[in-house]
Amino acid sequence: MNTTEEPYWYGEAAQNIAPLGMVMAVFLLVYTIWFGFAWGAIGWFLFVLSLLLSSFLFVKSIQNIKHSKLLKNNVTGVCIFFHKRK
Repeated sequence: MNTTEEPYWYGEAAQNIAPLGMVMAVFLLVYTIWFGFAWGAIGWFLFVLSLLLSSFLFVKSIQNIKHSKLLKNNVTGVCIFFHKRK
């Protein structure tokens, strides 16, 4: 394999990891909403900052999902560790 070729499992790995940014954004909001209840104005300010960060993560994750669909997906539903190389 030369340096310009992608590994045979690259497309599947990229498609599997792309939605994790959305999960991280949701968990960030779930945990930081309690800052407002616990710390008052400073906590709500931190929640607004985390809301901005979560929206950025969400948008970038959607872009990553769209981009990962462009990659070739050779492996279908099989763990890459048990897949036979061509």
